[in-house]
Amino acid sequence: MNPGTYAGVGSAASGDAITGFQQSHIIQTSQSITAPAGTKRIEALIAGGGGGGSYGSGGGGGFGGLAVMGIPVTGRPYDIVVGAGGINSAPGNPSQVWSAGMMYAEVGGGGGHTGGDGKNGRSGGSGSGSPSQYFGGHGGAPPIGELLWYYAPTYPSINWQARNTAYPETIYGTSNAGFGAYHNGNSGTYTLQATRGSLGGGGGGGSAQVGPAYGGGGGGGDDSYGYTNGLLGGGGGVTNQGTATSGGSFTSINIWGITGKANGVGASNGAGGGGALLSAGANGSYTQGAFLGYAEDWTPIYYGIWVGGNGGDGGGGGGSVYIPGYVRVVYDTSGNWWDAYIQPIGPGTRAGYGGNGFVILRFFF
Repeated sequence: MNPGTYAGVGSAASGDAITGFQQSHIIQTSQSITAPAGTKRIEALIAGGGGGGSYGSGGGGGFGGLAVMGIPVTGRPYDIVVGAGGINSAPGNPSQVWSAGMMYAEVGGGGGHTGGDGKNGRSGGSGSGSPSQYFGGHGGAPPIGELLWYYAPTYPSINWQARNTAYPETIYGTSNAGFGAYHNGNSGTYTLQATRGSLGGGGGGGSAQVGPAYGGGGGGGDDSYGYTNGLLGGGGGVTNQGTATSGGSFTSINIWGITGKANGVGASNGAGGGGALLSAGANGSYTQGAFLGYAEDWTPIYYGIWVGGNGGDGGGGGGSVYIPGYVRVVYDTSGNWWDAYIQPIGPGTRAGYGGNGFVILRFFF
């Protein structure tokens, strides 16, 4: 434990004055924690797991959410569940605090993207991005439990209604959650902006060239319809021409003496991962793989290993990755006639993983 001084006037649930606190280590694996003797109040800084980026061409993963939650003093051990980031385009998992079989707090995770509409966040996590003609993922409802602080500015309490458009949204969104963006450039240009949530609800993801709200993954899909970076921890999107965007920076956030980290940048068909509180988002990358053969003009052809950047630890969203189409290999590696069409995807090609969540506890006395 790290002893600290409570900054500001405060009291416990019983009204007793608070004079200081002990802070736990950064809890990054699920485990059980016992409160020190004399604890009068407990607060938890919680991040959920970030969502995974899209594999193909699409949106970045949503940020997993970050909040300070009030935890009752139960006199029993506290079971901490740390949410893992999403892999293989899956959503991130929530981080939770339990005691004596009762869950007292849940935050996260962020939405992943597997094609089509972006996937929604959960419990303060934000939605993933999407291609044109699809909705970005919507934010999750506010975190479960006593919310004391949330990492992004929110609206007052909102009960969302369907927008009066030709694109009904009643199947999307929940009370106090941000809506995902929508872009359709096929017949004219029709767009809806992403919105932020309220009372800790997550932000909506982007759609093609229409950017996300806080925490949302960037849009992708096709260069002709545009693309966007992730925002405030969301992963970047990528297009089917290989244009890769950056994740959202988290450097503007500071809480409990920890300053958020930078985003990853897009490169070589891999979008950057979103930054988070504990670590920076990773850059997209390309590595030349094994020799595959020759084109008709004897140009060498190689397998490629394309990777979207991982989200930073603390719930950063994963960056998307573009997977190239088939190429004509006219001669094999020995120069013999082959004339085959091969998709040159090397082992290890993948979208960025969402960053894992964490929990830090403060025991006030």
